[in-house]
Amino acid sequence: MKKVNFKNIFGQFMILLLLSSLVIACASTAEDVAEDPIELRLGVSMSPPELLTFMDLIEELDQAHPEWIITVEQTPRASQVEKMNADAAAGTLPDVQEIVGSTGLLVSDVFLPLDQLIADSNLDLTEFYEGPLAAYVWDGRQMALPSVTAPELLFYNIDKFDEAGLPYPTNEWTWDDLRETALQLTLDSNGNAAIDPDFNPDDIIQWGYNVHPGLYGSLSNWFVEPWGDGFCVNEDCTEVNMTSVKNIDALTWWHDFVVNNHGALRDVHGGSQTGVPGDPFINGFTAMGTYGYFGIGQIKSAGDFNFGIVQVPEGPVTRAAPTSIRGYAIASNSEHPEQAWLLIQKLTSAEFLADMWARPGHSVPAKKSAALSISEMPDLSAEEVETILAAAEYAKPWPLTAPGSFEAYIRTMGIGNEVFSTPGLSREEIAEKYLEMEIEANKALSEALEDATSN
Repeated sequence: MKKVNFKNIFGQFMILLLLSSLVIACASTAEDVAEDPIELRLGVSMSPPELLTFMDLIEELDQAHPEWIITVEQTPRASQVEKMNADAAAGTLPDVQEIVGSTGLLVSDVFLPLDQLIADSNLDLTEFYEGPLAAYVWDGRQMALPSVTAPELLFYNIDKFDEAGLPYPTNEWTWDDLRETALQLTLDSNGNAAIDPDFNPDDIIQWGYNVHPGLYGSLSNWFVEPWGDGFCVNEDCTEVNMTSVKNIDALTWWHDFVVNNHGALRDVHGGSQTGVPGDPFINGFTAMGTYGYFGIGQIKSAGDFNFGIVQVPEGPVTRAAPTSIRGYAIASNSEHPEQAWLLIQKLTSAEFLADMWARPGHSVPAKKSAALSISEMPDLSAEEVETILAAAEYAKPWPLTAPGSFEAYIRTMGIGNEVFSTPGLSREEIAEKYLEMEIEANKALSEALEDATSN
């Protein structure tokens, strides 16, 4: 048997210990290895359960290809960006690099465009969901191939709905439907709902919903897109326009819902308004919440209540949702780009994606045929599978590919939080604050794009 090398760049000793039996079992003598095999370095950033599944599959793949020795280099998620930037600067990126989310490095020359390789391979890109595929396009070039999408869904606490005697959300809900129901599920300590005349907004113990656009600043596209526009001026999102009429329509709606009528928790991440840190939906402080597909497993593990899922509501014009993605890119410093491309094709084949992501329940494959395999998950009903696959068709990743997009987010989230912490703002005042945010975001985007293109 041929050995799969495993390198843990930042010393995740527990994972290495778990995998040691696998590596030892796969050790072999030199006679078993093909003559002069090519070593392909494969950089990944996975959770321990994901990595255990992955290494089993990589071993099978490696054994099927005696011309390769695949060296898996695992980096903890929190360190991935730092490690990729360091490797890119040093010209030592792995031949194939898994990208979790997106990265501004795609706009530089550290990764190879895949377009010619795709054309030569007759790869049908329509097999992939549009949102994840488009997220890895820069300046009209496909810079990475997506492997995973985890579309956002609307989660609801069945127990809280039953207690209130309210019908459950459906896939036909609009945002106005959610608003109406959320206000009935926002309660003070005396059990008064937000729609009741005796409701005390200073004594809320339960909110109807868990999220709002102010938390994400310049990344809040999906909150406004249902009203018919969006923040990105162009496909690469190197410029934003937050103050169009439709965008301000959407932001005014959200401000009235969240701040003036108390339908959603303002501080969703810290949970500080409840005095309890952590996720407010899992902790029972909101009746509804928007989370990615991965939330299904997390809530089942951490929660002690019954819940259901539907698609996020539809807006006046369309339905929109974000998604978390992963993909694979080829480093420009690779000495074996053709072999690296063959490896990417294996990693994104329908069979590999189904075995790696769908069947174990880790995530939803970005290839449609592989995504169908989530139906084999025993805890998902046919209706839930249909909901998830429908969401994958329109969900788009956060616009983080453009240089400076993360910096723009950091610079603007404070302005967004200010808007969603100030009651009674007029439409004009909201527009003024978002113009301030727009200017700040475009400054960050412009500066970073200039730096990226000048180097």
